[in-house]
Amino acid sequence: MHTVVGISRYAAEAYQASTIKFFLVMSSISFSLAIFNLLPIPLLDGGQLLFMLIEKLRGKAMQLVTQRQIKRVFVYVLGAILVIGLVNDFLHPLGH
Repeated sequence: MHTVVGISRYAAEAYQASTIKFFLVMSSISFSLAIFNLLPIPLLDGGQLLFMLIEKLRGKAMQLVTQRQIKRVFVYVLGAILVIGLVNDFLHPLGH
């Protein structure tokens, strides 16, 4: 797992190799972010789609308090994933 630090290093290496490789890396990053954004995780667009699906199946909206509590949990989950990724980037740089 890599964060912006690792991705930047990888993109720089791709740019030094060739412009085509750089654009391939950038397009794959863009595609990966689009797919990640659609995962049914609260805070992401896919999470909003999940809340709408739940609302449709239940026939009524989920309480805002419940939605906030669920989102709060995922703030911590995504924050932990970010910290783990940053630690990984600095402890295991690409190419080393």
